[in-house]
Amino acid sequence: MAYPRSISPRPGAFQRCLRALLGAALLLFGEAGCARDVGDLNLLIVRSPVVQEEPLDPELVKWLGIRAEGPGMGVRTLEEPFVQGETSRLPHVEVGPERTLQLEGRVSEGGAVVSRGRSVPLEILPGRTEVELFVGLVGRFSTSSGGPLLEPRGEAHLLPVAPGLLFLVGGREAPGGALPGALEAFDPTRGERTISGDCRGGGFLCLRWPRTHHAALPAADGVLVLGGADDTGLIGEIERCTVAGCSVWGTLDEPRRDPAAAPSGEARGGGGFLVGGEGSTGPLPSVDRVVADGRLVPAPPLPSARTRAAAAVAGDGTLVVFGGLGAAGTALPGAVRLRADATSFELVEGAADAGRADAVAVTLPDGRVLFVGGRHSDGTPSDEVDLYDPEAGAICPVGTLRRPLADHSVSPLPHGGALVAGGLGAGEAVTNEVSRLDTRFVPSGATCATVRDTLEVAPAGRLRHARHHHAAATAANGLVVVAGGYGETGEGVGTIEVYVP
Repeated sequence: MAYPRSISPRPGAFQRCLRALLGAALLLFGEAGCARDVGDLNLLIVRSPVVQEEPLDPELVKWLGIRAEGPGMGVRTLEEPFVQGETSRLPHVEVGPERTLQLEGRVSEGGAVVSRGRSVPLEILPGRTEVELFVGLVGRFSTSSGGPLLEPRGEAHLLPVAPGLLFLVGGREAPGGALPGALEAFDPTRGERTISGDCRGGGFLCLRWPRTHHAALPAADGVLVLGGADDTGLIGEIERCTVAGCSVWGTLDEPRRDPAAAPSGEARGGGGFLVGGEGSTGPLPSVDRVVADGRLVPAPPLPSARTRAAAAVAGDGTLVVFGGLGAAGTALPGAVRLRADATSFELVEGAADAGRADAVAVTLPDGRVLFVGGRHSDGTPSDEVDLYDPEAGAICPVGTLRRPLADHSVSPLPHGGALVAGGLGAGEAVTNEVSRLDTRFVPSGATCATVRDTLEVAPAGRLRHARHHHAAATAANGLVVVAGGYGETGEGVGTIEVYVP
């Protein structure tokens, strides 16, 4: 369905007309002679091809808001009625770096936002520039605007890389099945998979060692793929993958599977920590720091060897390692931390006594860290949520999930909290449930007694496809992207779904 609309001239602003395209996009075209310092600016609005997900349905959207912001230009907004065939305007956007544009559809002036799209931070240069936005219904998952994955897979990793892309690497097509070697890239501005390697046809975007049970960390303009295993055994080689392809980057001191990876959180250069894992003789205590120049530097070892732990770097640079399986095969209780200036790990106060493995760790925008779900020593899933607060220096139980979960995903949301999607519940039942963890009411710097049960957990829609062992990440424009996984009958899931906060 098409929604014709035009943008009329405004002094100091870009002159545009919003013209309908049949299919999956609306396009804002520049008119000749306006904004000569940047030339024409095209705003391409992309949506899911599913008709029922139309985010700019005029029966639903009555008011349109456009927001432009960036260093040196502040925030500029424009809001007008959204009526087919009538004119509107765009706020002025100046030449410069780190510009973002956001489009919102509202039910009325000042009313609820029902649809939204936001660009990744970009540089506006003189000359013709295109700005693409994936627009979707707020608070729910929509299918991607493009096709499915080239190779359906579970146990893969999805990481944000420059310039705003997400890379999907590794995994299996089904439990015990073949190992896909293709690297696949997802462009959040288009809401679709854009490039991938056809490994059967000699494509260059392919891992040299297809693998699963591996770790992945961001690197400059790409991703590092570390360790893991294939059908013949453990893998020690490290590969660096960019849009130009994958190449051998180095080797681990000891091959391993199921290590934890904790990105450093640095905006550029990537890096982080590789923690523990299972070597040829059992769990390992080793920790390696991946520094900005690409070196792998040994860090102080863990107090006890472990595999399938959860690890994250808090806002103050502290590496926090939670749970995991020890040498006896039981889940380790509590957490340990390595401060940025420390030479050894120390125990973290306040952690629950019961151990968990396979928890999911996520660093929130405010620098605190959530450890969500996982498995107890007997293999049953957990509903527990713990939070590490750098200000308090403690890790505390703050609430429980709506149901016990393992093999789920947890993604940070741009304005706080996190989104939990899919996973395996009690009895290994696959779920499509989605929950939002709201940490705004969990006080900072407080004792464990103060923060207990302060986490708010609320339903946040459902995935279109129930899945577990899937990959998920938060893109530079705030979208949460879920890709692949295993379905209810164990088959690999090839669909990609995107959530608009």
